[in-house]
Amino acid sequence: MKKLLFVSFLLIIFLAKAKCQENYVFGFKAGMNVSKLKNFDGDAKKGFVGGIFFEYPMSEGFSIQSETLLSFQGAKGINSMKDIDLTYLNWPILMKLYPTEGINFVVGPQVDFLLTGKGGTLEKKQYKTFELGLVGGIGINLTDYLSLEARYIHGLTKVTKVNDFKNSIFQFTLGVTL
Repeated sequence: MKKLLFVSFLLIIFLAKAKCQENYVFGFKAGMNVSKLKNFDGDAKKGFVGGIFFEYPMSEGFSIQSETLLSFQGAKGINSMKDIDLTYLNWPILMKLYPTEGINFVVGPQVDFLLTGKGGTLEKKQYKTFELGLVGGIGINLTDYLSLEARYIHGLTKVTKVNDFKNSIFQFTLGVTL
């Protein structure tokens, strides 16, 4: 709960800073995760991802994008193994490069806060509540208000306290700029 309050506080700071800038971009995004757990004998699982984003132009062709996303991740169990269902609050801070008009590349760190974890053979207390990842992806602006993005999130830290499972997620989203 303390971590969630801390993230909320940081989000408020970013919102206040964004209000002070004239050229910031704000919007919503939603889409699908295709997630697996590295070192888990299971299949990919599809899940929803959605939330808000703020983009702060730093110079021509370069900006910083902050997002707060609700993300349903995990992996499908095979044979007698149960599915692993993980729900996170993701907070990526991304460098966004525009090599040409309408196309962008994103890269940066992502902090994940576990909201719920269940499945497999583990109890809830065996899941870690905090995780770090590295994000890389590409986006296309369809119009001034619509964008598509594909990215990969590579988990850098373990998902559980007892196994070597790490998140591996492909994410596809549609963004709407307000």
